[in-house]
Amino acid sequence: MSNTSIPLYNLGGLSASELDKLLSEIRSTDYIAEVSSGEVEPEQSGLWDQVLPIPAELLQSSTDIAQIKEVEGSAGDQEKLAEHALSVLESDERTKGKYANGGLVVVDKRTKSGDGSLLVLQILSKGSDKKVVDSMRCAPRSLIEVCSNLAVANMGLADYKNMCGNAEVFDAGQ
Repeated sequence: MSNTSIPLYNLGGLSASELDKLLSEIRSTDYIAEVSSGEVEPEQSGLWDQVLPIPAELLQSSTDIAQIKEVEGSAGDQEKLAEHALSVLESDERTKGKYANGGLVVVDKRTKSGDGSLLVLQILSKGSDKKVVDSMRCAPRSLIEVCSNLAVANMGLADYKNMCGNAEVFDAGQ
């Protein structure tokens, strides 16, 4: 696991097997092969672990978060969720320093019961302050591309929103 992995927050209550299936879908992108130019197997590429779930046992500690069911339209809830997720990751020795703090991917009820898209939050971190500066929906197969650019602050979500025009969900078609 590298410190450029973007954390995946399972707010939608996916089971372990559903989460594994989602990770397989995320990792099935052609983007990994494009970037590695076919020189390594996808599983050996640094992009394979670009999106990693936050360990479930770390997410069961906050009653404030338990009350949040949908964060897509609520900036306040997005801030609360991002702050909680990043502070949990930094406070546990198993995860401290292993995730990038420039973004957060959220599995929500729309992921589970709707179109399968995930909510991506772009986070600006200055010291202990974390602020959600943008958000968008993303198809699982396009998530690695988006998150790899967020992790290294190469491209923001606004750039991806511009690319998808009027579409509600970014999908690079990979």
